[in-house]
Amino acid sequence: MASPFVRLVLAEALSARGLVVVHLSHPAENPATLRVLVADLEALGPHAADEVSRRRHAGTAVLVFGRKGQETALRALARLGARTGERSAFLLAFPDLLATALDEPVSGRPRKR
Repeated sequence: MASPFVRLVLAEALSARGLVVVHLSHPAENPATLRVLVADLEALGPHAADEVSRRRHAGTAVLVFGRKGQETALRALARLGARTGERSAFLLAFPDLLATALDEPVSGRPRKR
């Protein structure tokens, strides 16, 4: 679970892009289509790859951060289309990662604005 500081940094960047922040206790709990999912790798649990694949297939931009030592799992999620990074670097780059993720097409479709 991300700390309150991490949540604040993420919420500020999301709000600056005009996005409404919805907190989920687990990313899979809300089947509704999301424009973007930002998650701590640990919060995704043992089925992280399935969740990333499901969300990407639905057209959701997925951004996942993890702690040092989780590079292999983060790279695997990146191969599925998620934007990933180690937490400190991810937070520093988050506004740019978010902008890029929201602007990239999914399955050949342009992103809705």
